[in-house]
Amino acid sequence: MSTLKIALLGPPEVDHRNHRLAFPERKVLALLAYLASEGGMHERQKLTRLLWPESDMAHGRTALRIALLHLRHILEEDDSLERESHLLITHNTLELDLASGIDLDLQTLEIAWKLVRVLPAPEAVQGEVRRALIAQLERAAALYYGSFLQDFTLRETLDFDNWVGMQQGYWYQRIEQVFDWLCQLQSAEGEIEQAIATLERWRCFDPLNEDISLRLMQLQFASGKRISALKTYETYQDILMTELSAKPSRKLMALAEVLRNASPRGVHSGAGRCTTTARPLLNIPFVGRGAEVSRLMTLYEQASSGQPQVVLLEGEAGIGKTRLAAAFLDWVKAQGAEVLEGRAFQTSQRLSYQPLLEALRTRLEQEPDLRQWLGAPWLAELSRLLPDLRERYPDLPPLTINGAFASSRLFEALARLSQALASQAPLLLFADDMQWADGATQDVFQYLARYWREHKTPALLLLSRRTETREMEPEMSDWLAGLSSTISLTRLELGPLSAQDTLQIVRELADTEEVQQSLPGEHARFQPSAQPVQTPGSRLCPERFAAWLFAETKGQPSYLNALLQMLLERGVLVPRLIAGSGWVFDPQPSILDATPPNGMLPSDVREMIQRRLARLSSPARILLAAGAVLEHDFTFEELCQVAQLAPQEGLAALDETLQSLLLHESRQRGEGRGVSYRFSHDKIREVVYAEAGDARRRVFHSRALMVLEHVDIPTAELASHALASGAAALRFQ
Repeated sequence: MSTLKIALLGPPEVDHRNHRLAFPERKVLALLAYLASEGGMHERQKLTRLLWPESDMAHGRTALRIALLHLRHILEEDDSLERESHLLITHNTLELDLASGIDLDLQTLEIAWKLVRVLPAPEAVQGEVRRALIAQLERAAALYYGSFLQDFTLRETLDFDNWVGMQQGYWYQRIEQVFDWLCQLQSAEGEIEQAIATLERWRCFDPLNEDISLRLMQLQFASGKRISALKTYETYQDILMTELSAKPSRKLMALAEVLRNASPRGVHSGAGRCTTTARPLLNIPFVGRGAEVSRLMTLYEQASSGQPQVVLLEGEAGIGKTRLAAAFLDWVKAQGAEVLEGRAFQTSQRLSYQPLLEALRTRLEQEPDLRQWLGAPWLAELSRLLPDLRERYPDLPPLTINGAFASSRLFEALARLSQALASQAPLLLFADDMQWADGATQDVFQYLARYWREHKTPALLLLSRRTETREMEPEMSDWLAGLSSTISLTRLELGPLSAQDTLQIVRELADTEEVQQSLPGEHARFQPSAQPVQTPGSRLCPERFAAWLFAETKGQPSYLNALLQMLLERGVLVPRLIAGSGWVFDPQPSILDATPPNGMLPSDVREMIQRRLARLSSPARILLAAGAVLEHDFTFEELCQVAQLAPQEGLAALDETLQSLLLHESRQRGEGRGVSYRFSHDKIREVVYAEAGDARRRVFHSRALMVLEHVDIPTAELASHALASGAAALRFQ
């Protein structure tokens, strides 16, 4: 264990054997700080000139000798005591032995800094190496309490004060790189809250650094803390005006404007106009996607530097792909990027080039003269997609080439157009619902990817795809494989929100964010209350409402949104208008009251599930009805017996439901019963059970009762089946 702890990053502190040391003179502490910082052996003459420049050499050496006696006494290194010495003293030299049980904060920081210097870029560090590096950088960052020897000066010692100034720059350069790497690694690891804390701490030491405030705002926005991000901007704006009488950059002001418009606390009438007298519109805050947004930001920065990227957002319907893309596009627009947006549509025949048509038409109409981007031959090729170009430019040459060569010229025209757009600002092309895109659209995107890579075009292609089956379609799988061999392809799969994300939504809707902001900061030492804080009046506390909401929706964003809207319509989520702020929403305790079957299932959620069920074969729907009666953790044999399906027919039906992501394998239930199955979401089971009809339910409950009588399950479960089948009086009298 170290017996001497020296902290020089911030106001200097020295501990010896767990006791804080007091120094009789500032120059004694200055001598120790110099020896610790510089390391190695130092001539007494040099130290004398540094610390006592006003004295002649004889008086200076005497002053040094006295200071050294004080230092030895403080460190308990008197000659009469046989203890390990930290000071190595000769007639002409002095040295602090850093290997003699000394814990020096500068050494910890230097080691961490040297480590990041030899490593590649932060995004290249992954897995256990990344987590170990985060831990080491966190230890180094925790030791930084301010600039080197902060607020410590010596009178009439200009050389020493100049040396302190150089050391401050030297050590800040190192901690700056440590903070920079640390927040990037934390973001890549998905530790968004920790990354925000790192940036906030870094900002305390460098409040005029706009890049810190910019990155902090981005991460706060990514984690759903829009108001916190705006406060960060306002704080930086005030400091900049106070200290330098200056304004933030256009980039920062643009981001602030995006934040103000990202999730307005207002209301809208049926016509879409904002009003304070119309029915309140429930705006669900954007939360729980911090890791994904952070990753997208990193990929955009790489793309804008000439390393083009393709990103594919994947997830089931209603999981929040479009919401994530919209938030990211808002941020990209604030960076001044060129953004094109389009989507594919589900039709009886897939429409050729539909995402490109939608993305290009609006943008090209805004440009007064397209000839500055493309010559007449290439504009003529674009007219294959957009015939109205010939109305704008009637002198375009005719199209005489047909067949495959015509497609290649069209692809080249699109590539040249993208290059022209990207030459003015980084380009982001977003295509939504790629599961409905045709082969021609896929071919164009692959051509663009190759073109961008060869020309180092600052461009990013953002795609989204709905996953409704367990396995990807062969055509889509082959296309993605080819695309990944051409360009850097990142796939981000979105899952449901967590219970903590749900609580954050509830708190913001109930306007408890200001309460959270007033709590002690993350660096303060305090113990959080073990009991949830009750809101005043008859409102339900956020913790209980969030727990109920998560139990009902399992964090599925579209279910959660629809349920909140339904609660608002039923009057149990009560709107409250706050002057100068907007609407907030108070959950009532009656929400927790028992409700009739399917009473908490919004109609649009029911319809979405019904559409998925309608695609199934009749045996698959019967198998699901049997599963809905058995409720959960049912085996294949039990399903077949209740549904009365032959093994081969039942196996095909089971494969169909698993492929459609309606059922999934669960844990084994009971010895010898094999693998069991569950519904992927309780709401799917509710709809299947309701759609089965009363007669089928009674028959299936009766069969379930016979099947489960010989299985080790609670008697209450058997009684439930008996009651639902109408046999309760006979079997349980």
